[in-house]
Parts: sequence; C-alpha cells; structure tokens
Amino acid sequence: MAIGGRWCGHGASTSQERFRRRRRRRASTLVAVGLWLHPVFTLQPPRHYSADVTPTPAPDALARKALDPQRGMDHPARTGLIGAGIALGRTFQPNLLTRGTTDQAVISGVTTAFAYGVYSSADAIVDSFAARISGQDNPGPNSRLIVAGVLAALGAGTFAGFTWREHESRPRAAVRLAGRSIAVGALSSAASTLTGKRRSGRRWGLAVAGAATAASWASMTPWRAAPGSLIRQDKSDEHHTPGQDRFFEDSVRDIAPVKMAAIGAGIAAATYGVARAESLLTHGMARLASASLGGKPEDHRALGRMTALGVSAGAAYLALNRVSAMLTKGGGAVEPGMDEPPSSPEITGCAESGLEWMKQTREGARWLASAVEPATIDSVMGTSKAKQPIRVYASLDIAEDPHERVDLLLREIDRTKALERGHFALFSPTGSGYVNYVATETFEFLSGGDCASAAIQYSVLPS
Repeated sequence: MAIGGRWCGHGASTSQERFRRRRRRRASTLVAVGLWLHPVFTLQPPRHYSADVTPTPAPDALARKALDPQRGMDHPARTGLIGAGIALGRTFQPNLLTRGTTDQAVISGVTTAFAYGVYSSADAIVDSFAARISGQDNPGPNSRLIVAGVLAALGAGTFAGFTWREHESRPRAAVRLAGRSIAVGALSSAASTLTGKRRSGRRWGLAVAGAATAASWASMTPWRAAPGSLIRQDKSDEHHTPGQDRFFEDSVRDIAPVKMAAIGAGIAAATYGVARAESLLTHGMARLASASLGGKPEDHRALGRMTALGVSAGAAYLALNRVSAMLTKGGGAVEPGMDEPPSSPEITGCAESGLEWMKQTREGARWLASAVEPATIDSVMGTSKAKQPIRVYASLDIAEDPHERVDLLLREIDRTKALERGHFALFSPTGSGYVNYVATETFEFLSGGDCASAAIQYSVLPS
C-alpha cells in the first residue's frame, strides 16, 4: 500500500504538472499572437503611416547591440591606444644622465596621453579617406586597410627620405617627424581594423597595444644602452670590481616602477581629460560645419577633428611660448648695476666694438664685466708688465641667427687681434650662457694677461 500509494501520488502530481504546462503554453501563444497583431508591437509600420517610416528595431537586436563588447572601445580608441603604446615604449630611451622616478613618470605620462589624442585623431583621417573611396558613410575593413597601407607607405618613405643630418633645419626635422607619425598612425589604424573583426575587440585591442608597447621598448635596447654619464671600468685595472660601474654624476637616480606608474597614470589621466575636452570641441566643430556646409555632422568628422586639433596645438604652442618667455626674461636682460659698458677696447661691448651693451644677456654681461685688470694680475703674480686680457662674447640677443653670431664673434676676434696673443681659449658656455669665471681668471693670471678668451651663446635656459 505504501508503495502503491507512493506511485499513485506520483502519477497524480505528474498529470497536474502536464496540465499546468499546457495551460502556460496556451497563454504564451495567445500573448505572442496578441503582440504580433497589435499595432503598437508590430515591427512593420501601421497602414496609416507613410512607407518611409523607419521600423523600430526588435528588442533582441537592441539587447545584442547594448551587450556588444566592442561598444566599450570604438575604432579610434583602439587606434589611439595602440599608437600610445608605441610612444610609451620609446620614452624609455636612455638619456645623457640617469632619470629619476618623477622625471620618467612625467615624460611617459604626457607623451602617452598626447600620442593617444594624435593617433585617435589620425584614425578619423583614415576613416574619411576610406569613406570617400568606398562611397559609404561607414567604410568596410578592406577600404580602411587599403587607405592605411597607402598612408603607412607614404609616411615610411618620407621618414626614410629625410634622414637625420647634422645641423639640419627645423623644417626638415619636422617633415621627418611627420612622416614617422603618419606611418605609426596608419599602422595603428590597420591593427585596430584587424582586431575589430573579432567579437572580443576590446581584449584584442588591449593585447595588441601591450605587444606594441613591449616591441617599442625592446627597440630601444635599454639592456644594452647606458646613460652618457656612465664610466665603464677597465677590466685590465687591478682595482676593477665586476658589476660596479661608476657614473660621472654627483648622485645616480633610479626609477621606482610602482611610483613611476602611479605618477604617470595620474598625469595621463589629467592629460586625457584635456583630450576629452578636445573631443567635445571636435563634435561641436563638426555640427558647425554641418550647419554651414550642409550634410550630416558625421560627414565632417575629419574636418572637426583637424580643426579641434589645430586649436589645441595652437593653444599649447602659445602656452609654451609664454612659459619660455617667462623663463628667459631673467636670463636675457642685463642686471641693474651693470648698465655701464666696459671701457677697455679689448672687451666686447666697449665703444670700439660698435655693439650695443644692453643687448648683452645676463651671463654675458657678467663675464665681460669681470675681466681681470693688468694691475690686479701684477699684484697677485708679482709681475710688472701684465697685459689687459681679451674677452670677446657673442650673446644670444646680438643676432638671432647662429651663423650671424659666429660672424660677429670672428669680427670681434679680428678687431681685438686676439689671435696675436700668446694664448687663446675658446670657452663653451652652459645653457644659460654662463662661462666659468674661475677657469677664465686662472687662465688670465697664469698667462700674465697675454691671452684671449672667446665664447658664443646658444641659449638663456639652464642646460
């Protein structure tokens, strides 16, 4: 009975479950038919609407679009990320001196954020050309790859054709830099297109960016290169200690990776905020172009991006010039108390030189005004026939062109007959124009004034 009762109960519950399932299926069918027949839920436009009304997308299509993993990182974002990774790797190129954590973080953070903005903007240019070629608002991968390949070849050819030359002009260097940037931007756009074919576009974009960063870093061969201050020990020296190279610096700076990453991330985030503002400006310029020239804002994305980039670059250029002017103001002016030019004809700035004394920079005026007099040399050295030492100097403000400053210095050398002295020294100033006065005075004392010292300035900023 127990067994029979258990089986009887099981059979009754099974019948009830089947009945409930049939009832749910019938209700679902009625609801589905009702939704299909009701005009509000019909996918096709109702009969009283015009035929050109766009049908409402199906709910499942909207769900798939919302859950698309590539929506979190679009094509320009992947391009900018890959290009920024390449730029990040190159920031670890060894310097003449060792770098500290903060210095490396600032360099890496600013460079990465700036590169992201440049290469994401370059992707808009590739998209614009591809749209013109294909005749579609949203060009396909093949059109993008063709345009990217042509631009990469053009940029690489420009970079190879304008190789580095000593004393090259700024326009030539700018053309070479533009060629390399175009090539990197085009290759980054092509890599973004290839990774975008997959459903996991974000993950592949990050993976390619990481690989690009590692490859760029490896191209710098940091494990083989060394700072310019490194003094490698001679292995034949009996005092040589393996693994203990010396540096020609007072203090050798090391990089703390964790601290550098934190500071660099903060700087990159701040700079990226500026880039986001530039993106808003891009959309605004595209809408303005659409209202002025016609068409949709999407048709003027490249124009808006280039205009916004030009505005941002112009603002940055003006800001840098302002900062540079503030830094050079002190170093480019003669200090109070030194407004009287030298009276000796052997010193630049005197009346015989014909050069305006107030155009001397701070360091140049200091050096020229501190020339040792013959009486001082005789008093210190115990002599009686010391000569007036010659000091000639070509300051930065005397002539803007370096070739003109060279000609001016040579004229001063000829005027003072500096090469007829028993000793001649050409001093190399620091970035601010400072010449070591101790070395110069020692030279003048030991030679009894029978000497000439010359220097030419190239900057007023600290080196």
